[in-house]
Amino acid sequence: MRPTGLSDAEKQVRKDFLEGRRTILSVGDPGLDDPACGPSWGEERTLRAEFIRRLVEEAGTRRAPLRVVGARVVGPLELEYLELGYSLSFSASYFDHEIDLHDTRLRRLNLHGSRLAGLNATQAHVDGSVVLH
Repeated sequence: MRPTGLSDAEKQVRKDFLEGRRTILSVGDPGLDDPACGPSWGEERTLRAEFIRRLVEEAGTRRAPLRVVGARVVGPLELEYLELGYSLSFSASYFDHEIDLHDTRLRRLNLHGSRLAGLNATQAHVDGSVVLH
């Protein structure tokens, strides 16, 4: 995927992921960072679900995790039937549509403190832990 047409937040997530770093989009204020406020979070924290799907596909066989804190993910996150050799972590994030992990294989799933519209993990295989607090 070329980084053209991406928002600043998406460019940062892409760069951090490819360099093996965590992206922190939260602002450091517990009141403003509460995922219940997610619908009001602006472009500086918004990631399109289709961007995440393309990023995951682009990653290929890499092993470093995709780790994001405080994102607003818009659109249905459709990751069904994928084999990921790494972990997905979206902590303290807000998802306005369902996450679809049907028949997906990944190392670990962390959605700690996140607010989800739904999660389909039918026949998903997670090698490690699943965190849904």
